[in-house]
Amino acid sequence: MRGKRSKQYRKLMQQYSLTFNFREPYQVLVDAQMIQDTFRFKMDLLPALKRTLHGEVKPSSTDLNTPSISQADKTSMLDISRSFILRRCNHHTLPEPLSTLECYRSFVDPNEQGTNKHRYILAAQDDTVRSWARGVRGVPVIYVKRSVMVMEPMAHASIGVREREEKGKLRAGVKKITGNTGVLGKRKREEENGDEDDNAESTQIKKKKKAYGAKGPNPLSIKKKKARPNEGSTNKTADTSITDDRPKASAGAGNTTADDVKKKRSKKHEIHDAAEHKAADSIRAHHVSIETG
Repeated sequence: MRGKRSKQYRKLMQQYSLTFNFREPYQVLVDAQMIQDTFRFKMDLLPALKRTLHGEVKPSSTDLNTPSISQADKTSMLDISRSFILRRCNHHTLPEPLSTLECYRSFVDPNEQGTNKHRYILAAQDDTVRSWARGVRGVPVIYVKRSVMVMEPMAHASIGVREREEKGKLRAGVKKITGNTGVLGKRKREEENGDEDDNAESTQIKKKKKAYGAKGPNPLSIKKKKARPNEGSTNKTADTSITDDRPKASAGAGNTTADDVKKKRSKKHEIHDAAEHKAADSIRAHHVSIETG
């Protein structure tokens, strides 16, 4: 839990540094009640402030008017506060001394404009002082609760200033990028047009997808039909008819017609038959000569 709280305080001080220009060593206004409580809890005030603020501190005080403690404790508290810077306000010299709230108001917000002019950090145990400090912009508040030093989160007044500054930086960055040409707006329009084109393409792809449903049989699983004899003859006739319907080439040099091809085939058959007859006659003659001889 201590580590998580330490990270939160470090981040909070970074925000105060970026928004309200807080720098080390931090100026811390410590009231008398804070010194009294840390003395009672046996806390080292200066190291505790350094751990809480994550940096070097310059503690200061204005008055140690603590009538409820003994003289011995008061002297020990004075020894503790010797390392502090004494802010001489001279409020205790008035006929009616001012309260702690009025004294701190004269240091933190002297003109009552709601701003922490000198960037003080307020370490106070008084509830009225802390509630007033929340209404002033840029005032970190610290108090001690059960021997633990606690830093309050950023008040609403300070958060409003931080958000306005962040928006201003963002607008300045946008103006710096775009310049006077409005390139960023053009790029936005192009991106929007590109998104519209992508949406149109996606809708077209969705439309092209086929609807799911019953399909026909797999052609690979169907048995092929056997050709019948009649079908074969009809196919042959169909083939011959197709060849007959083809246009005949004109008779000329190097061109042959279908009739010429048929004539050549018939001549080849006749020559072949004549050769076979001659061979058969020679064989018969040979057998006859053998028998007679």
